[in-house]
Amino acid sequence: MPTPLFEVKNLKKFFPIYRGLLNRQIGEVRAVDDVSFVIHEREIVGIVGESGCGKSTTARTAIRLLEPTSGEVYFLGRNFLSLKGKALTLHRQKIQMVFQDPLASLNPRKTILDNIGEALLYHKLIATKQEQIDHVCEILKQVGLPISSLKQYPHQFSGGQQQRISIGRAIAMKPKLIILDEAVSALDLSVQAQILNLLYSLKEKLGLSYLFISHDLSVIRCLCDRILVMYQGKIVEEQPTEKLFTSPQHPYTKQLLNSLPNNLWEQQKPAQRLSKLDKSGYLTNG
Repeated sequence: MPTPLFEVKNLKKFFPIYRGLLNRQIGEVRAVDDVSFVIHEREIVGIVGESGCGKSTTARTAIRLLEPTSGEVYFLGRNFLSLKGKALTLHRQKIQMVFQDPLASLNPRKTILDNIGEALLYHKLIATKQEQIDHVCEILKQVGLPISSLKQYPHQFSGGQQQRISIGRAIAMKPKLIILDEAVSALDLSVQAQILNLLYSLKEKLGLSYLFISHDLSVIRCLCDRILVMYQGKIVEEQPTEKLFTSPQHPYTKQLLNSLPNNLWEQQKPAQRLSKLDKSGYLTNG
């Protein structure tokens, strides 16, 4: 078996509860409790579960936006939790994150050129302002936005376009892994389809891997190769996508599937849906 691109072992993140005049710890919230999973190169892994189950906290802890209580994380064969200084900066460059609210994640006072291109200068991936402009123009083409967007500001775009900008900022760093935290849940259904198509296209073109977090099983089924079902801070089931939908094992997974509407979208295979979505022309809409 090849070495996984990203491997999480027994990850835990507990938040202490304090009370009283002396502010003593009286308990803890086990937001992430002994979670383990792997992501291979060019693989899309989904995490699904109800709100508050620990999906986002798992992702943020795994990439050290939150420091873990305990556990191990390996990225590109190295212990990610032990990295410091330049080594940590270099590895973080290879992991990018796209958040649920694109407008909140973009700097409202900076143009799209700066929002996407500032990190390129910081990480010294480019040397001059002209290189920055050329590189950002190429990124805009890849995510389906016009070059005229360079001098505009985030609030001048629709929600779908703002998410394209966020995705462009992520791929600008030439990452190996992108974490998508409810990246399409705030968008209209038609725009969701376009963004999913864009993500799948970029994955094939750039050789990316995704950790896709969502509470929406229909979206997860459309995009992911493998699904992790999370409940109360734990991974309760892990299966390839179609096997999970045809033969779920855990009672909680069965309840999630029973909550889905019985319509054609759920019955179609992912390849069939992506084929239909390709006809929507995602590069010109949303």
